[in-house]
Amino acid sequence: MDNAPASFPVAGLLLAAGQGERFRAAGGEDKLTARLPDGTLVVLASLQRLQAALQRLDGGPVIAVVREGRDDLAALLRSQSWAQALKRNDWNVTKSAEDTGMQRANFQALMKKHEIRIRGTANDPASTGDS
Repeated sequence: MDNAPASFPVAGLLLAAGQGERFRAAGGEDKLTARLPDGTLVVLASLQRLQAALQRLDGGPVIAVVREGRDDLAALLRSQSWAQALKRNDWNVTKSAEDTGMQRANFQALMKKHEIRIRGTANDPASTGDS
């Protein structure tokens, strides 16, 4: 009998529920939506770094914890996650849906709702000249 421990993918936990009281005391407004010198939001930079670390480990999903009432932040993190899945899967919607554990139709509906577009497709304003 094999006594080796079972192998499970490593999941990432992004804790984005703090109030940033020390940040506010130093004159900032909202630490999570503050911009880094390159213009990236702190919360998105954190998500990207966590995803990169998990990818190196062949890890699993990122679970983000946000404060109740921060629907804006939750939506931002979700849309970034879906966009990253599309990039990982060479913009293949079916593979990206599977990667995120969703049905293709639901994934497409969320892409439409959050205005995530694939360049060069019919729903991309850049491909039609609209903006």
